[in-house]
Amino acid sequence: MAENSNWLNFLSNPRSHYIKKSMFEILKERYGKHEQILERLSSHLIVEKDLKDFLAMIIDVYEIGFFKAVEDQKEQLKKLGLGVKITSRTEN
Repeated sequence: MAENSNWLNFLSNPRSHYIKKSMFEILKERYGKHEQILERLSSHLIVEKDLKDFLAMIIDVYEIGFFKAVEDQKEQLKKLGLGVKITSRTEN
C-alpha cells in the first residue's frame, strides 16, 4: 500500500523526486536531517521555473560558501607570510 502511495506522489509531482535527488547528491550524509523540510518544499515547487530558480539559489549558496572558505584560507596563509594564487586546471 505504501508503495502505491509513493508512486501516486511521484506522478502528482515528479519534480519532487528530482529536487530530493539533487539535494541528496549535494548534502550526502547530511540529507537525512533536512529530508522533512525538502519534502515540504518540493510539494510547492510544481512548475519548471520554480524548480530551476530553487536549484539556482542552492548553487549560488554553495558557490558563495566555497569562495568564502577559499578567501578565508588565503587570509590565514597571508598572515603566515605565504602568497596564494588559485588557478583552474586549464590555466597554465
